[in-house]
Amino acid sequence: MIALKIAWRFLCSNKGQTVLIGLGIAVAISVQLFVGLIINSLQIDLIESTTGHTPHITISSAVADVTISRWETMVDDRDPSLH
Repeated sequence: MIALKIAWRFLCSNKGQTVLIGLGIAVAISVQLFVGLIINSLQIDLIESTTGHTPHITISSAVADVTISRWETMVDDRDPSLH
């Protein structure tokens, strides 16, 4: 309880200093929130650009110059829920 009385007396002794302290705390909280949101957004974007634009399955042949015939129809016939 004595700590609160001392703090209250300090804050009431100089109103300008109290306003400056309050503004400093408000700016610090705002900057912290802003930086946190930027980091979160960049993390989501980095994960999306890393895994979202690359194939998750790669099919290749052991024999050189062999391709899958009718691959266009296989892509068109796939399950629509996968889109």
